[in-house]
Amino acid sequence: MNPIKYSVVIQWSEEDQCYVVSFPEWRPGAHTHGKTYVEAAQNAQEALELLMDGEESLPEPHLFVFLEEQDAEEEALR
Repeated sequence: MNPIKYSVVIQWSEEDQCYVVSFPEWRPGAHTHGKTYVEAAQNAQEALELLMDGEESLPEPHLFVFLEEQDAEEEALR
């Protein structure tokens, strides 16, 4: 199985008194939560799997590139 390459943002919510998880590449409202950071991360994994199973066309992942790697790639192209 290919690793999941989507962004996951986990933030503490004072209002909800839990960790709230959002998925930037997915439709607004795609969220989950957890009482602990670990629970939120586990719920995020499950939610992403459900999102991926329920979609015919998946959104493009926003891949993070270290600035040093980007500079090296640009230098190689010169």
